[in-house]
Amino acid sequence: MDNNPQRSNKLNFSLDYRIIIFLLLAVIAGMLVVWKPWSGDEPSTDRTITVTGEATIKAEPDEYLFYPSYEFKSTSKETALSEQTAKNQEIIKGLKSIGVNESDIKNHSSGYGAYWNNDDNTTTYTLQLTVTVSNKELAQKVQDYLISTNPQGQITPQANFSESKRKDIEAQARDLATKD
Repeated sequence: MDNNPQRSNKLNFSLDYRIIIFLLLAVIAGMLVVWKPWSGDEPSTDRTITVTGEATIKAEPDEYLFYPSYEFKSTSKETALSEQTAKNQEIIKGLKSIGVNESDIKNHSSGYGAYWNNDDNTTTYTLQLTVTVSNKELAQKVQDYLISTNPQGQITPQANFSESKRKDIEAQARDLATKD
């Protein structure tokens, strides 16, 4: 035995950083091969949470739309046009007198002449109105008035929700469905 005090038992261990880097890269490559994150083979339910709920909300419409139309025929273009203009002014005046805002009345006019009607020599003009009201009582008054003006077709209003009320109802339904 060597009893030399100057001699010490030291173990030297050195690792090259290149070996450590190579080992880490090999582990990362192995993980990529096993998990294959680039393939779309995993079901989408692994990444999607689906919640279903149901809600029913009852609400009354707050907008009523009327679409009356009127037709004016004459052998004289000027006569048909003046009849149409007079009827348009009469209807707008009547609607305003029962409480409809002028901004809620839209009109559209169209016409065609004798070249479209080969069987007779008349010119035809059509007046179409769109009337929007926001309450049921006024809608009834408008319907009664429009019936008295002898329109063509049906005068039953189309009940709708205004944009703001529709958004409000959708938000309420979404909240109730979420609670479900």
